[in-house]
Amino acid sequence: MSEQDANEPDWAGVPEVIAKEISRQGEVRTAALMTISLAAVQRAMTFASITATATTATVGAGIASASGSPLFAGLTVPAFTAALFFWLSCILSVTQARPIPLHAPGKHPRLLYSDAEYMAGPAPRSFGWDAEAYQHSIDFNEECLARNGRHMMTAIRLAVLAPAAALISWVAEVAGAGAWVAGVGQHLGFL
Repeated sequence: MSEQDANEPDWAGVPEVIAKEISRQGEVRTAALMTISLAAVQRAMTFASITATATTATVGAGIASASGSPLFAGLTVPAFTAALFFWLSCILSVTQARPIPLHAPGKHPRLLYSDAEYMAGPAPRSFGWDAEAYQHSIDFNEECLARNGRHMMTAIRLAVLAPAAALISWVAEVAGAGAWVAGVGQHLGFL
């Protein structure tokens, strides 16, 4: 940290009270991101439980239909189609909840007292270095949370599309899949 990076601020003229506040704000933001991350993981696992249950129920309906149950007659393909969507949604939800290497707030004291330049330097510069470290952690944490958020939104979309996919496959099955595919092929000019 002894050489001034072109992208990092010069902390030499910053009053100590301002440098402390900037560092404190970085720590507060990092702690808030940890809380947000824990809440996101809890939501993802709850959604994974719901979609796992929906997968099990739709597979059961598909098996019942395939075994000739009159209650579920004609639902084999639609049930397995919906189950596939729910299963993919469940996998993405679990993926969103997987452990990720978020940076926690605070510092290891040994890293501070073992850094002679940190200990000997003026307080504003030391607090400024803390603030820069927090900013790197915040950027990393926000990137991880955004990536996981995209996984969760895809999972939700798949779960919402499951009934529509089941309906489409049911219509295709009722209309006769071969005739339906041929009709689509003719409409698109392939046949």
